[in-house]
Amino acid sequence: MYMNKVNTWYTIIKKSIPFIIIIIFAIIGIIGYSFESSTTPIRVLFKSTGGYVIFAHQAHVKDYDLGKCQDCHHNMASPGSVAAWKCTVCHNEGSEYANICEVRAPHRQCVGAQCVECHTKMGRDPKDCSFCHKL
Repeated sequence: MYMNKVNTWYTIIKKSIPFIIIIIFAIIGIIGYSFESSTTPIRVLFKSTGGYVIFAHQAHVKDYDLGKCQDCHHNMASPGSVAAWKCTVCHNEGSEYANICEVRAPHRQCVGAQCVECHTKMGRDPKDCSFCHKL
């Protein structure tokens, strides 16, 4: 009789181990995520007439050692928040800079110019629109 109870408890514990491990990893993940202190966005979505561009911001910062935000973000002092770095902070409706990139061919003057220049140096075809622009 005693052995049946031991075997029953042993079976219950044995079947519960995967669930306990999942719960432990979930708790660790939640705690780790809550302590994330990086203000650098992982990805940025640009909406354009040529299709959406998903820019791997964090990968570019790390892979190409862009230590200063001003390397890409022009005319900016250190921001109080990530939202302060958005193009639309200055380039907004009602300002002289509204839609400046759309009006003045973005690949020659704005964000696209930096992308095309660097990717061309890396051997990418600057006319391969689908590499960046996803429909």
